[in-house]
Amino acid sequence: MPKDDLKRWIRTELWDQVPVSISVINPDFEIVEANNHFVDTYGEWRGRPCYSVYKQRTSRCEMCSAAQTFADGRVRLREEEGVLADGKPHHYIVRTIPLVRNNGKGSEIPF
Repeated sequence: MPKDDLKRWIRTELWDQVPVSISVINPDFEIVEANNHFVDTYGEWRGRPCYSVYKQRTSRCEMCSAAQTFADGRVRLREEEGVLADGKPHHYIVRTIPLVRNNGKGSEIPF
């Protein structure tokens, strides 16, 4: 399968079809990409930081998994409580995974 076809398949068949909310967060805690399930669950994300979208907060969470992962590059898994797009409380598992290039530096969205 040619590389462009694989990227297109990942984007249309995997990224936007999985029944899991996925977002990509930059070191400024801005959401830079999200899949369809994320939008359905949390609502509009463009131009908003993760803590605003996930938890309707005005500042970063004190025990922020993303901040810890940005600092040390380690994968983390933890339970969180946030707010759905309709305002209802929501419990979820968050997994933070660093996106890195072969040279070990941060990556742009890989597709």
